[in-house]
Amino acid sequence: MSKTVKSIVKAEEPMVSYERILLSQIDYCTKVSKEQYPLCVKNLVSLLPVELRVAVINEYDRIMSLLYDYVRGERPHCCEISDNGVSVRCVCGGVDLIDVGNRILFMFMKEHSDLYLKYKHVLGGVVSEILDVSRTGVLKSALMFSIVLDLLLELKIVGPKSITPHIGRVKG
Repeated sequence: MSKTVKSIVKAEEPMVSYERILLSQIDYCTKVSKEQYPLCVKNLVSLLPVELRVAVINEYDRIMSLLYDYVRGERPHCCEISDNGVSVRCVCGGVDLIDVGNRILFMFMKEHSDLYLKYKHVLGGVVSEILDVSRTGVLKSALMFSIVLDLLLELKIVGPKSITPHIGRVKG
């Protein structure tokens, strides 16, 4: 056995950027079934650094708390509020829920227009899920997903790539 040590050239492993991992998880969440969607969003949130994760959860809790407050304020005859006042269980049927949901959204829009404008694409469904326990809870996860995307875009962690100008001339 030779006493000379040969240097071993270590093969470079491909580096995957943090942004690429986040984008991959975001892309994956857009393609999963509705049964897998809540878990996918939960995994996306777990990939965030602690500070961002806390910010996302705080924003989600704030919005949900406001919506629960509006539901408590409306107090439809078919809703019962838990003893701790955090959750609402509504078992209503038909048009009554639609009217209650529309009133809640209207009040939310009037008093929190900034949040309404950011998340209006999902708020109606979230209110429906709060009022109708037979719904699956996918839209609450969609709200969390929207909050994550909004925060990542705002911090410019992910976002559209800048367009590089083409220098030269077009043939023809």
